[in-house]
Amino acid sequence: MIVILKKYWFVIGIIAIFLLTIIDASETAATDALTIDDAAAAGDGANGIVGNNGFTTANFDGFDLLFVNAGPGEEVVTLAGLDSSSSVALMFLETGT
Repeated sequence: MIVILKKYWFVIGIIAIFLLTIIDASETAATDALTIDDAAAAGDGANGIVGNNGFTTANFDGFDLLFVNAGPGEEVVTLAGLDSSSSVALMFLETGT
């Protein structure tokens, strides 16, 4: 089971800097469902992603951009919600075939 959680700095134009989180479930081929939701107490800014069949739960906060690669095959990615104080402004959700 592999979950890759990385933090990248991106400079967009000259004045904007964003933090990107990458969550990659492609190495857990049996995973076919992921859910993104508020991870803990409301208003704390923390979010989480949980999955099935070998995916390790990951919590994240303080990121502006979120990229989720659900891996090959057929997956369901559910955006159940984000924390009310979340800093995530843009998400990319990529599923298999």
